[in-house]
Amino acid sequence: MDSDFDDDRPQKVVELIDDLLGRIGFVIIDRPVNGSTAGGIRYSSDVTEDEVARLARVMTLKWAFLNLAMGGGKAGIQADLEQLGCDRASLMKAFGRSIAPLVKDHSFYPGVDLGTNMEDLEIIMREAGSPLEGGQVDSSFCTALTVFETIRQLNGLLSIKFNDLLFVLEGFGKVGSELAVLLCNQGARMVGVSTQFGALYSESGLDISELILLKKSYGDRLIEHYRHADVIPLEALFEKPVDLIIPGARPNAINENNVDQIKARMIVPIANIPFAPQTEGRLADRGVLIVPDFVANCGGILASGMYGQGFNLQDARFVIENVYAQVIEEILMSAKKQQRSIREIAESVAWRNYNSFHEVVLKPKGAPIRVIGLISTHGLTGLVRRIAWRIFQRYPSIQGALRHAAIGRYAEMGLEVTRDRIAGMSLTGDNVST
Repeated sequence: MDSDFDDDRPQKVVELIDDLLGRIGFVIIDRPVNGSTAGGIRYSSDVTEDEVARLARVMTLKWAFLNLAMGGGKAGIQADLEQLGCDRASLMKAFGRSIAPLVKDHSFYPGVDLGTNMEDLEIIMREAGSPLEGGQVDSSFCTALTVFETIRQLNGLLSIKFNDLLFVLEGFGKVGSELAVLLCNQGARMVGVSTQFGALYSESGLDISELILLKKSYGDRLIEHYRHADVIPLEALFEKPVDLIIPGARPNAINENNVDQIKARMIVPIANIPFAPQTEGRLADRGVLIVPDFVANCGGILASGMYGQGFNLQDARFVIENVYAQVIEEILMSAKKQQRSIREIAESVAWRNYNSFHEVVLKPKGAPIRVIGLISTHGLTGLVRRIAWRIFQRYPSIQGALRHAAIGRYAEMGLEVTRDRIAGMSLTGDNVST
């Protein structure tokens, strides 16, 4: 690994100071690609630069793991509306004005994160001089789907059947509830769940359908209205005797206070940076299988990228279930064979891809020579995919084998498994939308 990547310090920290409101936050630029980074805006009165810097590094790794040429960045709104004496919309307008130079020179493309929503982002981008165009997509299902496929592969590695799987889930938001449904539909049993107002635990399992109904009525206060489980402190959730822990809310949720009480065999996060420093390594040393955040929850940005290129939910689902799942299988097998942590293997893939973004490739001149070069590098199937991709970009309504070939091109671009496995994807699979 390049020594530059061993340095956790971000490349740049930009303080955001509004003429009217004063200091309201910051943007962290971790590692740009072609001068650009992308990542969400986290809003909390106590969000710190250290937290956001760690999140920016996760974004660098996430983009690179997917082999998408974008750098990692993140922003924090560190402000209290009461102290500032303004409303939420005014704060978002001020933030948008403050990041306008970064948006205009393509240094930072912002998105939503904990504490912000699409309405906030629309205000921010309008004030930054770059209003959002077109319909915005909800990629939460695809985030849940990559977490689910990760768990499926871990079950296979440990020979655990879904019917025997016990898990606890931190956070019952959109992604968490989607994931809970996916797991329970396969026979897994959720015995514990939490929101910001507390946690529930029942050895016999929780009723997902009832929890979803209560969430619609009471939001995160569903904990106070579910009658078939014990209410337990938040900190007790991860200490229960289960197979799987799914951190899905707070940063540093696994920390010095609870790391030694964890009994689970697997940890697969929805949330980013769920581990306090050093705790992940301590658990891995004990034999706990941990798939890092930038791998497990990458489905959201994968799907957003595909949506932006004209593909739909079924197309994204096909890539996750047929390519991403193979990526995870290979990483798990490599970690087992080499006796290294899953994080080590996944980071080596991500940094290798990141390095490739900066390589200068000399393209041969002349169409016939380029075609021969493409066949030599990617094979005849790769050439077919590139032709299909070009056609799809011009005619996104095409269906059938041509559309599937274009999807294969995206999979090849986005997820560097092995070329042999990608080349083996059928051009007429049943999972492709038609």
